[in-house]
Amino acid sequence: MALRTRKPTSPPPPLRASRDELNAFLDGLQAAQAEAAGDSTKLRTATLAHIAKYSLPELQGLIGRAYVDAPKSASQKLGTMPKDGEPRGEGDPPKGPRPRAPSAKRQASPRRKGR
Repeated sequence: MALRTRKPTSPPPPLRASRDELNAFLDGLQAAQAEAAGDSTKLRTATLAHIAKYSLPELQGLIGRAYVDAPKSASQKLGTMPKDGEPRGEGDPPKGPRPRAPSAKRQASPRRKGR
């Protein structure tokens, strides 16, 4: 009889909190820190007390959401990013490639014929 080896099981994929859950956590943390403003000891205690309200998997989900959302712009997170064909605001840059300015160092020189 052949010896069967067991494949190691991989851990389940990490769960991510929703953006609303992350925003609620951050709002609560900000409120807790605002109450303890001025004293660094009270600020640290308030921060740790707020974090202690959450379980480890919940905190991991919040950190996962924050990590995924970090490189996104605010309009992407809120879902207000303009789609193609929609009018852009006055302060928004125009679509399409930007025209290049001629370089001051290298100017086009006339080519010699015959080569």
